[in-house]
Amino acid sequence: MTPLVPPFLIPRVPPLSRYISQLARTRRFLGRIATRTAASEDAMLNGLDEYQDNVLAFFMNCWHVKDWIKNDDGIESRVRQQVVKAVEASPTLQICRALANGAKHMELRKNEPADRSRAKLAMYTFHHLDDGTVQREYLIKCDDGSHVGVYDIGCDALRELRRILDEHQLPLPSGWTDP
Repeated sequence: MTPLVPPFLIPRVPPLSRYISQLARTRRFLGRIATRTAASEDAMLNGLDEYQDNVLAFFMNCWHVKDWIKNDDGIESRVRQQVVKAVEASPTLQICRALANGAKHMELRKNEPADRSRAKLAMYTFHHLDDGTVQREYLIKCDDGSHVGVYDIGCDALRELRRILDEHQLPLPSGWTDP
């Protein structure tokens, strides 16, 4: 006897659009980390935990877009493999991998291959603007020792994903605009 599945548990998203939903979710998380200005220093400090949650959620969701594509049976197997290979070869997306896995495992595994990024969230800075607001910036320490803002890397990562998807003729979410 086949168990009955309640209608609310039946997936309403066609298989091809599942990775599109993940990509759109990732774009929304980038929008949440775009706002780096608070009304005051107290407001900035009070919002740091939520901001950091959104930063980590962005990088975890961004890195795992490839997994949604990899497991999407609506996409030809050869295309899925090529997309995963392109994502794994991207230096920008390797930074996302390092941040996502560092957050998930608290630190990167010691046995990671030497050619993989070991980027990590290094610090945040803030400064007072002339209008009385405070601007914060979370910085990523890259493999070369340089520091780059999380929002800048996030924008680069989404543009890189779009480039890879375009190259493999895979659709983007409706209304997509590059950051």
